Amino acid sequence: MPNETGMTFPTECAIGTAMSPAERVVEFALFDGGACVTPIACTPKTCAALGTTCGPAADGCGNVVQCGACATGLNCVAGACVTP
Repeated sequence: MPNETGMTFPTECAIGTAMSPAERVVEFALFDGGACVTPIACTPKTCAALGTTCGPAADGCGNVVQCGACATGLNCVAGACVTP
């Protein structure tokens, strides 16, 4: 169905006008947007910073750190050595 200009999509888009320099910049930014994204550096946390004294713990960067084992007779519960 023709619009108010008498043209039917997509022929109305091909009028033949060249893009302005500003339009070219916008088009480039749209299609090359990933180049502008800077990855965020993650600093992994240590067992001490996490307050964990034993067992595995998430380091905040998607990895697991091993925070050690408890002394004989103690159990590791939620990152702390406790008596059973």
